[in-house]
Amino acid sequence: MRRAAGFTLIELVLALAIAALLTAAVAQALGNGARAFRHQRAAAGLLEEMRHTGTRLIRELRAAGSRDLVVTDRRRLVFRRPDRTGHPLQVTLDGRRPPRLTIGYEQVPGHWTLSNHVRDIRFAYLDARGRPLPAGNTRPAYIRVQLSYQDDQGHRRRQRLLIALRNP
Repeated sequence: MRRAAGFTLIELVLALAIAALLTAAVAQALGNGARAFRHQRAAAGLLEEMRHTGTRLIRELRAAGSRDLVVTDRRRLVFRRPDRTGHPLQVTLDGRRPPRLTIGYEQVPGHWTLSNHVRDIRFAYLDARGRPLPAGNTRPAYIRVQLSYQDDQGHRRRQRLLIALRNP
């Protein structure tokens, strides 16, 4: 007796099972890749925000001299610096309302957000040898800024800046 051409039921079921396993493996790999992409994009966004915030803080504080500080506490810093025309400009860095770090200028109403992801900010004031100064001292040579960030996905990063002040 001659066998009919084609596949048996067992061969078809086996081929479908193998195809289902391959499809599940590919779907798992694609899901992991998409998750890794989202994670890396969020981490890169946080690092970019940290870079921007740090650069802005350095630029603003280096423009101020050690004699220009008005308020020096651990979460807020107010200082005067000359604007583009040479007139004194009061600048306020306020980290008292996490997760926002804001900057404000006395001649322009409102405050601008430097970062929406700052969990904590601390200012420390140091003398020319790098030693901490007592609270309320408004003549430091350096300001150490410690920032703690957390993005919407829970990634945490820390940033430390040591900024030398202009000494007039």
